[in-house]
Amino acid sequence: MGMGWDSVYMILKIRIMILLLQWLYMKGYLYLGTGHDYGKTSVWSTSEGSVWAKVLDFYKMGEEYNYYVWRLWSFKNRLFVSTLKLGPVGNPGVTGGQIWFSSTGDKGSFEPLVLNGFDGEVVTMTEDLDLPKNYGIRSFGILNDSLYVGTATVPSFMVTKPERRFIKTIAAKDIGCKIWKMIPDEP
Repeated sequence: MGMGWDSVYMILKIRIMILLLQWLYMKGYLYLGTGHDYGKTSVWSTSEGSVWAKVLDFYKMGEEYNYYVWRLWSFKNRLFVSTLKLGPVGNPGVTGGQIWFSSTGDKGSFEPLVLNGFDGEVVTMTEDLDLPKNYGIRSFGILNDSLYVGTATVPSFMVTKPERRFIKTIAAKDIGCKIWKMIPDEP
C-alpha cells in the first residue's frame, strides 16, 4: 500500500500507564480521551494534528477516580465524554460512571450531565467493600433523534457469608448493564 506513519506528539513522558482510548472528530477538531493509572484522565484536542491542548482535566477538577475516558460521542453539536469511575464507595469522590458535555469542546466549557452512574446504587462485593453499581458509561447510540447510553456494572460472583462460613451467596446479584435514554429539557 506504500503508507508510513509519523509521530506527531507525545502527551506525557513519564513512567506510568497512559492510554489513548477514544478519538472523535467534531467541528474541525480531533479529540482524544486518555486513561491513566492514577486517575489523571483527560481530553485533548487539535485542529491540525501536531499541536494538542488539554481541554478537560478530571484530576484537576477533583475527579481522580475517573480512570479513563470510555467514550467520546457527538450528538446535536455537543461533545459527550463518558468515563469509568471506580473505587471503594467509602473513598471521597467515588460515585460511579460520569458523562460530561460541551457545546464547543473548549477548555472550561464542559459541564456534568451524569455524576453518579445515573442512580447512585452501590453493590456490596465483600463485607468491607462496596462499589458503584454502574461504574462506567460504556456506550452511546442514537435512535429516532434520541441519545441512548449503556452502563457497565460489576460482575456477579460467589462469596462466603461472614456469619456462616460454609454458606455461599452471590455478591452483586440481580444486576446487569442498563440502558438509559436522555430526556430533553422542555422548551
